[in-house]
Amino acid sequence: MAEIDLKEEHSRQGADKAINPDLMSDVDKKLYDAADAQGRAALNGFGTSQKVAHPYDHPRRVARSGDYLTEAQGCIISCQRDRKSNVYSGTGGTHQSHAAAIDLVAGPMGQYGKSHTKKNQEISVDPSFTHDAARVYISQKADIDDYLDIAEGIRSTSLDSPKSAVGIKADVIRLVARENIKLVTRTDAENSQGGSLSGAYTGDYGIQLVAMNDDSDLQPMVKGTNLQECLGEIIDNINDLRELFKNFIVEDRALTQALIKHTHRSPFYGQMTSPDFETLMPDGIEVMVNKLTNVEMQLNTQMQKMNSVQLNYLETPGGSEAVSGCVGKFILSKYNITN
Repeated sequence: MAEIDLKEEHSRQGADKAINPDLMSDVDKKLYDAADAQGRAALNGFGTSQKVAHPYDHPRRVARSGDYLTEAQGCIISCQRDRKSNVYSGTGGTHQSHAAAIDLVAGPMGQYGKSHTKKNQEISVDPSFTHDAARVYISQKADIDDYLDIAEGIRSTSLDSPKSAVGIKADVIRLVARENIKLVTRTDAENSQGGSLSGAYTGDYGIQLVAMNDDSDLQPMVKGTNLQECLGEIIDNINDLRELFKNFIVEDRALTQALIKHTHRSPFYGQMTSPDFETLMPDGIEVMVNKLTNVEMQLNTQMQKMNSVQLNYLETPGGSEAVSGCVGKFILSKYNITN
């Protein structure tokens, strides 16, 4: 990709200015525009300045009475009652009990974040699961799928059926383990609300992978070992059909040979006639040659192809290099397993 294409792609993905003074109040922007490079750096919290970093991109959080709220450097830690946005939302806003929540936010309102209006009036905002840049949300009782605007999928939460939840949202999320990661469901017989987690329908306790927030075509995962055995049996059945067809070709050849040598008894004293050298014999020989070249020999080629599929995809251990330079075609992962 050319350099200009890379820049256009970066711009298309919504890359912001490193420092965006357009969001400043008129008072702050006037100071910013009048400052030299060192002064601007100081206004943005660099160097030895005691100024608050980025004074224009940190809106304050609208808090409910009784919330424990800490705000600094564009970060918010809030111990509160569960809420999606304003104080009347969520299970806390609908006066449900046991609705404790911890909200950790970096960058409230994201690219739209600013502390003051153009007229230098302080801005306060409610939580925004859409616009806040990065969030870890922990709730004792929440309709977390609604808060995060997640497609319903197989099982979804609701205000009538909230669940304890941990929601994580950012532009990108990385989970890194020095050894391994386990995604485990259905560890207890009851959920945190006291609901019984029966085993009658285990699909409720699965792991859903929903790309693009589109649940219109969710399908079950396959079990690799079972699929390997199934495909192996299909190949065996194809090979059996090939052998049956080969047997048919052998018997058909014998019939063709008999036909091209076919004679009759003539009306002259019952003597045997000669074979049909004009049409039947040459046509029969041509048919036999075509069956040999176009069918029997091709059956051997087909057998080699099926053996190659079985070797490269179903029997190559751990995805290692197979014959004929086929690398990493083994269908079972060396690393990942599921039930």
